[in-house]
Amino acid sequence: MRTLLSLACAALMLGASSAQDLVVRAGTIYPCGGGDVLTNGAAIWIQGGKIKAIGKDVPAPVGTPELDYGMGAVIAPGLVSTRSGYGSGVDSARAAAPFVQAIDNYNPYATYYSALRAGVTTVFLEPGKTDRLIAGQGAVVKMAGDDNDARILTRSTGLVGSVASNARFSPGFWEPRLPATADIGLGFENRQFPRTVMGAVVALKELIAFARGDGNFADEYGTPAGEVLGELIQQGAPWRLRAETDEEVAALIELFAMGKMPLVIEGLERAPDSAALLARANYPVIYQVTEPSLQDFGKDPDAERPSTHVAANLKKNGVAFAIQGWSPTSLRFAAGLAMRGGLDSQTALDGITYRAAEALGVANRVGSLQVGRDGDLAVFNGSPLDAGASVLATLIDGKVVYDAREVDAKRKAFEAKQASGTTGQVGPLVERVPVTTVVSVQELHLGDGEVLRPGELLMRDGRIVEVGARVSRPAGAVVVQGFAAMPGVVDVLGHLGMEGADPRFSKTFDMKRMLEPGDWLDREVAMAGTTTVNLTSRSQPLETATLVYKPAGVDVDAMVVRDQGALLMSWPNGSTAANLAKLAKYNEDWDAYEKALAEWEKNPPAPEPEKTSDKDKKDEEAKKEESSEEGDKKDDDGKKKKKKSKDKPEAVPVTGAFEAQVTLAGKEDQKFRLRLLEGEAGALEGTLRMGDFPDLVLLEGKRDGYKIRLDAMTVEGGLALALELNFTDNDEELPFLEGRRLFRGLEDTVVLPRTSTEYPVAKRPDPKKDEDEDKQDDKEPKGKPKAPSLDFELDLLRRAHQGSAAIFVRVDREDHIRACVDAFADAGIQPVLVSASEAHEVIDSIAGRVRGVILTGSPVTTSNRGLVAINRYARLQSAGIPVAFASFAEEGAAGLIDVATLAALEDWSTQGALRALTVDAAAMLSLQDQVGSLKAGCGGDVLLLDGPPLLPSTQIQQVWVNGLEVQR
Repeated sequence: MRTLLSLACAALMLGASSAQDLVVRAGTIYPCGGGDVLTNGAAIWIQGGKIKAIGKDVPAPVGTPELDYGMGAVIAPGLVSTRSGYGSGVDSARAAAPFVQAIDNYNPYATYYSALRAGVTTVFLEPGKTDRLIAGQGAVVKMAGDDNDARILTRSTGLVGSVASNARFSPGFWEPRLPATADIGLGFENRQFPRTVMGAVVALKELIAFARGDGNFADEYGTPAGEVLGELIQQGAPWRLRAETDEEVAALIELFAMGKMPLVIEGLERAPDSAALLARANYPVIYQVTEPSLQDFGKDPDAERPSTHVAANLKKNGVAFAIQGWSPTSLRFAAGLAMRGGLDSQTALDGITYRAAEALGVANRVGSLQVGRDGDLAVFNGSPLDAGASVLATLIDGKVVYDAREVDAKRKAFEAKQASGTTGQVGPLVERVPVTTVVSVQELHLGDGEVLRPGELLMRDGRIVEVGARVSRPAGAVVVQGFAAMPGVVDVLGHLGMEGADPRFSKTFDMKRMLEPGDWLDREVAMAGTTTVNLTSRSQPLETATLVYKPAGVDVDAMVVRDQGALLMSWPNGSTAANLAKLAKYNEDWDAYEKALAEWEKNPPAPEPEKTSDKDKKDEEAKKEESSEEGDKKDDDGKKKKKKSKDKPEAVPVTGAFEAQVTLAGKEDQKFRLRLLEGEAGALEGTLRMGDFPDLVLLEGKRDGYKIRLDAMTVEGGLALALELNFTDNDEELPFLEGRRLFRGLEDTVVLPRTSTEYPVAKRPDPKKDEDEDKQDDKEPKGKPKAPSLDFELDLLRRAHQGSAAIFVRVDREDHIRACVDAFADAGIQPVLVSASEAHEVIDSIAGRVRGVILTGSPVTTSNRGLVAINRYARLQSAGIPVAFASFAEEGAAGLIDVATLAALEDWSTQGALRALTVDAAAMLSLQDQVGSLKAGCGGDVLLLDGPPLLPSTQIQQVWVNGLEVQR
């Protein structure tokens, strides 16, 4: 399934031009009009605005633009509304006004956004706002299109009128008599016709006779009415008349059967017994669903009330009928109300698509998805008549005229602009925004052992916001269906991102500087199910912090879960024991400080006026002297002399990282990152990442003064770099490399500033205190408590003691495990034991005293010469000791699910292994509220599977990280 960006861009591309070739894909397609429902993936090929092909496989040419809305999406014909109000002008004063045309009041320049958002592509235009015996002539138009004339499907659908009570009680008309007389004055109001059903029928008979020249009723109905009506009857124009009750329906059928004129009957709200009569008459029917209201229908037992069985009775008697709402946006809801009496969903959907188009006389163009019909589609994120579903997109003539995700993206961009205080029009979104996604599966594995069957989750703005058997489907939500879903896997200790290197960096090193969004290897690991990695160096120094990050995040901020994921220590180790011994005093000092600070903040002293220090005075005097000297340094012309620039400094070592966005092979903004290590006699080795080449390149070369030559051999041939060391403003602290790259027979120019002086990873320099910071204590408010010294390891131990950080300890032997756990227990900390291969032998000593165990090697050990097999993971977990899987690898992290699957086959439950991969691993890192679980509030890291989790044959179908689908 395509990402929001590709869909939005495609929508913008399609919106920029008229009809063109397009393939639209979804999981289900309802052709309507008698066609079979297509499931499990189908497509529609639209060419020149018309449907060229529809089915599982369409023969569209290679390269035809595609919009793939995913397996959870449903395509139906664009909805057809048999009433709209969009063409209603001022009602005629006369009861019969066949000369009024709705098309004259239609505004093609208006934006009918509410209709498009509801999936409505075609509407009927009524000639008036209220009922009249003959209100005028209707029309049929499309809701969008570049050519206003082409949008008009029918300029005149024939006569539109009513014999219902509203029309029978239309006001009388008044024509003043001039000159006025004393006895008559200006005249009297003329009643239109009798207020009964039979009176309306008599009036219709008179009008028909008047039109045919069989009588003169000009005084009653006006001369123009007879002339226009006569032309329409001669042309065979259909009559669309409203009848609400059984009596009104019967009267109309009798009248038009006698005159053998075409008739469309609209209404039937209170006509539950007319189905058999309508079936015999075989007139097209438009069933009007009554709008929900608080209307009083009367206390009389015989009072007429809308019936919920009308639609079902029509279907039972074989009557083909359209379904009409009270507005275009109400169509789906109205069809749902029509189903209350037992109407099936397919007939209800046909009622607002194909049958509606048939009643309007435009079924040869719209209302069904058939070859040759117009490419008018509505794409839903669920069943079209599901109250929780919404419209993803609306297409007219093969052109996207509404895209819910594009609208949502623009809304988010606008809200971001407002939040940042900026103004201006919001343009097309060009960055990836998490799509609102519903994952609907047969088995939803939450990670903690609970399974919802069936289950759904809703992801919005990168997080899970709802989980249950059924969740809401906001407008624009993409619904993805599958067999099972589970949380993304947590690699509780790995090396993904080390690029094969074994760096040794300090324990305070900022590992965020190593992250690079969009790395293909990171995406591959995420696509294999591992969405969170607790990163550390392979060298694993005695004490170091780890970094918890999401390999497939779209930017560094989205990638980082916690920049100090855990403190990694060793046992037995004197430094670890010493830090535990210091922890009590460290906690005591900081507790006392925080308590004193809280007391001080309750009643802080009033600030003292600032005083100019002696140092500030001396600095001010020095500036004045310098300014005076500069004034004296002028040449003979009175102009200030320019300082001479320094000479180019001596060549400095080039160890470190040089990177920039450069132009490679004619493509701009290509990432170029060079890492070098300079050895003896100018020998160089290093690595190179290039935006136009997928693999890491290993380089060798030599530096001779300022000149640098580097060479490598790749699968696509040799690569050479000829560079020269230069300096910005001749500052030896700001070196850069510039020169040429020779690769694939092409030569490119590169300029690479140095971003680090360490190899192979960059290191953020320790901040330096200036003289003013050294005197910070002097500037502190009077009486404010002084903070104790901050110690990196002790601070992480203190946070672990408070439950907000994790301590990982490498320990193996049984006696070492016991001693380690005892020492940490004395300090009030539950550590995570790493590589504790004999932990299952000391369960009684560690149960309830450790946060978890990370094992290495095979999950199964044997005893009694191989006769007894023991699953160490299962034994620990059954004793209440959490276990987790660690890759201790880079791309090897992609195999964690397979390793867990193998472990689960050896006398261990799949749910236990699933916990070890997800929620238990997250809990070891104190991140159970962010990753490893499918619960509201957690990040949107989800795996969609085609079978149960941890089944060898099960494959991962889709992966989301922070609510964004990961793309290879």
